[in-house]
Amino acid sequence: MFLAQCLPFWEDIGEQRRSMIVDSSIIRQYNPREIIDSSAENRQGFMLVWNGIIKNYIVSEEGEEIFLFTVAKNEPCVLAARGLMGDSAFLPTIQAMGKSEIICINSDVWGLLARQIPAVGNYMLKVLASHMDKILRAMDMQLFYSVERRLAHFVVNELRQQRIREHQKNTLNITHEELAGFLGTAREVVSRSIGRLKRRGILQCCRGRITVLDYDALLEISKGKSA
Repeated sequence: MFLAQCLPFWEDIGEQRRSMIVDSSIIRQYNPREIIDSSAENRQGFMLVWNGIIKNYIVSEEGEEIFLFTVAKNEPCVLAARGLMGDSAFLPTIQAMGKSEIICINSDVWGLLARQIPAVGNYMLKVLASHMDKILRAMDMQLFYSVERRLAHFVVNELRQQRIREHQKNTLNITHEELAGFLGTAREVVSRSIGRLKRRGILQCCRGRITVLDYDALLEISKGKSA
């Protein structure tokens, strides 16, 4: 069962409380690139990604996107949920990067269990700590890394995650425009960086796809070292 796989405390909370979670859960489906608006209906409660990938980001007053982190299959998406940390809580924009399905557990039920069962509350804190760690890393890269290094870091990290999820090796299905959104820069800047890496024999590109030809060299660039 999906919930048993995702929630580490599942077997320890008893049948009655497991039934509470199941009965209060709703599955919602989203199309590729669909923005999941912040209405109570769509983002009320503890969210788990059943299928797909969800992008978390913020938008400046000038309309500039700043990428925070992604949430993949079997992972929780807590920071973007209403009703768990108060109405004034920080709420990033979230977007489905492909056809996605999210399980949303009612916030009242989840909050009750978190107060009653230490394992649930501790799990919630671990998830929040993980989200904050990713945000701090994203801010560090946005402020101090070159676009080329951010690009290399993103591709290396996505390849690692993809190998875990799908057992694929060195190809990402992503456009230059999508990469620009993740890196918080313009498409033209991303295209120039990719062009330099292509000329060095590190990347190969075709429409909507990037293939890594020299993973070790890309890894060195992601660490701030010259390939």
